[in-house]
Amino acid sequence: MSSSAIDVAVIGGGMVGSAIALGLARLGRKVVVFDEGDAAIRAARANFGLVWVQGKGRGMPAYTTLTKRAARQWANFQHELMSSTGIDVEYRRTGGLSFCVGHEEFETQSRRVDAMRREDPQHEMEMIDRHELEKLLPGVPLGESVTGAVFGKDDGEANPLKLMHAIKTWTNRLGVVFRSGERVVALEDGARATRIVTDVGRYEASTTVIAAGLGTTKLSNCVGLPVDIQPLRGHLVVTERAQPILKMPAGGLRQAANGTFMIGSSSEDAGMDDRVDPLACGPFLKRALSIVPSVGKLQVVRIWAGLRTMTMDGNPVYDTTTTGRVHVVGCHSAVTLSPVHAGELALSLSEGSVRQVYSQFSSGRFHAAA
Repeated sequence: MSSSAIDVAVIGGGMVGSAIALGLARLGRKVVVFDEGDAAIRAARANFGLVWVQGKGRGMPAYTTLTKRAARQWANFQHELMSSTGIDVEYRRTGGLSFCVGHEEFETQSRRVDAMRREDPQHEMEMIDRHELEKLLPGVPLGESVTGAVFGKDDGEANPLKLMHAIKTWTNRLGVVFRSGERVVALEDGARATRIVTDVGRYEASTTVIAAGLGTTKLSNCVGLPVDIQPLRGHLVVTERAQPILKMPAGGLRQAANGTFMIGSSSEDAGMDDRVDPLACGPFLKRALSIVPSVGKLQVVRIWAGLRTMTMDGNPVYDTTTTGRVHVVGCHSAVTLSPVHAGELALSLSEGSVRQVYSQFSSGRFHAAA
């Protein structure tokens, strides 16, 4: 079977791979995306839609900086998506909350926020008590056990389904080729090009980006740059539409633009099992009802589960093989980091400068820790 030549191959057509493909295509590169299609176990299926800064980067201040930069690029990114596709991804920068239930939790969160701000003064989080919280959320009937919250002013939300639709629409208009349903089974970083073997063909690429989510571990091992990405199952619950009351997203509870409440999420070590287990929803539903009891009057219309992608320390990986031709990208916050992936990261990938620009996110940190 003969090989076909490719300028840039992106392996993975999820939120991360698609955003990178968009950025590379905007730079004039000819991009082919290899995507398993509907058979893929997509992390986007468990996406809560938060553009989230608070709490990011504990132990890695570079991640705090990156996340803040991404959040502050989001308004312009939304404008570009709307101008190019006509799709409103419903981004809002409202600030975000992590509710505290009980006095002990408020004290624990206060110590955590203080520690993170000492570690990195760029963390713009603050503790607010119940009185301040009630002023921030007028009209929201808070449960009696709510004592306050962590407030992050850079936080916000977007519609992950519409975001994915907008990115895919724009990439199609830029001529990006999606080989849907074509699974990459092997890679070889050769002397002059990277050889890509799929279940239907063989290709050679000048530049290859591995952004395959849970498939990244196997493929990165093929090119001598092992990056261990593990699954973490999460459940989400969606209610019927209701009168908008929650004007600000919170960790585990937000009201979407259409009025539905999204409630989540569990964190389960279930391997590659993405089946729904209703019993896993009990703890986070109980917590949500203790925060806003009136949500309990709403009908549940959907429950689903998905597998998130997690590195060993929860922080992103951006790295390049010694040949400079294959790059590995892995992260948990695909929505938050979309402007960076479609912007500055794509530029670094095109220029071959990932190792220099993102040196603090290299996979070498895992080997050093081990």
